[in-house]
Formats: sequence, structure tokens, C-alpha cells
Amino acid sequence: MPLQYGIRKGLLGLWMGVSVLAGDVRVQVVNGTSGMPNPRGLPVSLDISTGDKKRPLATIETDSRGVALFKAIEAGGATVSATTSYQGVVYQSGARPVADGATVELSVYETTSSPEAVVVPVHHTVLRPLNGRLEVTEVYLIENRGDRTFVGEEEIQPGLRGVFEFRLPEGHAELKLGEGMMACCVVRQEGKLIDTMELKPGSRAVRYSYLLPATAKELRFTPRFIAKTTHYSLLVARGMKVLEVTGLDPAPSIEQGTATFVRYQAENVSPPYQASARLGGFPADVTRRLRLPAVAGGLALVLLLVAWTVSAKRRFAGSSRGPASSAASGGPDGCGS
Repeated sequence: MPLQYGIRKGLLGLWMGVSVLAGDVRVQVVNGTSGMPNPRGLPVSLDISTGDKKRPLATIETDSRGVALFKAIEAGGATVSATTSYQGVVYQSGARPVADGATVELSVYETTSSPEAVVVPVHHTVLRPLNGRLEVTEVYLIENRGDRTFVGEEEIQPGLRGVFEFRLPEGHAELKLGEGMMACCVVRQEGKLIDTMELKPGSRAVRYSYLLPATAKELRFTPRFIAKTTHYSLLVARGMKVLEVTGLDPAPSIEQGTATFVRYQAENVSPPYQASARLGGFPADVTRRLRLPAVAGGLALVLLLVAWTVSAKRRFAGSSRGPASSAASGGPDGCGS
């Protein structure tokens, strides 16, 4: 860059009150854990995006203030984003325009193996007949209300910790991972599904489903609680017989399309809280009679519950100490490195 052009840019920046030269990008890495300094000597990578094309630019270490300065970055409507790995956890900033200079803030956090700040504000279980079997859909909103990234308590493989453990009943089949669960970060062991994705300050919605055989006349379903849970709902497609419920209170039913779901709930429970539902109406008579409305209403209900969960995510995030979401706390969750 010619010297005169650089001087003109610097004068323009001073006149506009901009501390970074146009075309230069200043990445400020901030340690969001109370009382901890911004990391020095931390490698920060910068990516530039133009249209739908994204490419890496450079990697620079932070100075004593936690700043990495990338010089003479082309503008022209491009955006940049920063990525770093701190204590084994990947953090990513949001995108920021290069034009007239840019200051990108990238938050990182100390890690913790203590689940003390982890709360489940909302947990739904939906039970509905599907092609002669029982479909179980679990929807969670999991929140980290602290200022440290939760990385799990126990090592399940060398160098890999289990963050959340979801119990799977005997005889389950066709497990499907939904929102908030990545195949690369999930380890299946007998009778359980282990999520190794760390939970940054903020929240994450999680959804998965599986099928159970409905060949017997009765089936007992037992919900599993992974952390302190503020609100739990069990929704059962009407037409299935609810023979007995323990540990849950009746609640108003939910109608979705042509399907109606009977609801039971519990408030403010923690592991190892015990609840169960004994169900009947199996096998073929109920599943054949309810198949079409249950499928149509059940799918819509799952989408409704996901939307409800996301809405709750926003409400609960406003009262938490951490950022409103994982994206706000340093980009999407990764798999640990």
C-alpha cells in the first residue's frame, strides 16, 4: 500500500472517529469468564467471505491486550469472521463488513467440568403411534447460566469427554438425530446416547427420536432427566390408553391438526427423579386407527414444540447471566477442537 494512500486513510479514520484503518481488521479476543485476563499469544484465524465464497486469509497471535491486527484486508463489500481454539474449545465470531475498517469481538471462556450452572428450562417427550410402532421424540432446551464452558465430567474415550448422557430404552430402533445434535459429536453406547459437544454460556435446543416395538398389550415409558429441569411435559397421542402415571401431574391437552395429545407434567425436578407412564391400546388396532392423524398432527406438534422451545430459549436467556445463545457466546458449538 502506497504511503500517501495509507496516510489519507488514517486521516479519514481520525475524522470519522474510527480507530482501525479502512481495510484493516482488528480482532479483540475477550475472556468472558469473570476475573480472567484476555488471552495473550492465542492464534486467531481470519476468514473472508464474498457472496457465497469463503476463504481463509491468515492466522495471527493476539498481543498482551488480546488483540490480533490483520492489515490491508480487501474491502469491496466483503465480510470477515474470526475463529480461535481456547482450552480445546472452538469459538467463532459473527460476520462483520470490512468496509471502513472493522473491529471483530471474539468471546472465549474458561472451561469447567462442573454441571452446577447447567439447567434444562424445557423438556418435552412426545409419544405417538407410527406404522405399528411407538415413536418417541425428545425435545430439550439446555442452558448454561454460568460464565464458563461446560465440557463434561467424565472421559468416555482417551481425550474425549461426555457432556450429556441421554438414556435409550431396550428395544429402541431407528434413532434419528435432530436439531442441536451432530453425528460427529455423538457416541452411542449400549443403552445410551452420549453427546460430546461442549455447552458454552448460553443455550442450545436438542431434539432426537426413536421407535419402540408396540407388540405387547402394555408398555411402560420412563423419562430420563439429564440436569435440573424447570418444566417437563409428557404428551401422549389420544387413543392410546394411559393406564397409570407416577411422578407427573395431569395438564391441559394439546390439539394439533386432527390429533390431540394428552399431557402430563412435572415442575422443578432433578436427577434421579423418578416418573413413568404405563400405556396400553397396543398393538395393531390403535396404531392402524390413529396412524394418519397421529402422523400428520405429530410432525406438526414436534415443529410446534421446537418453536416453543426456541421461544423459551429467548425468554430464559434474558434472565441468565450468560449470553442469549451459543452463537452470541462465540459462534456455533463445535466438537471440542
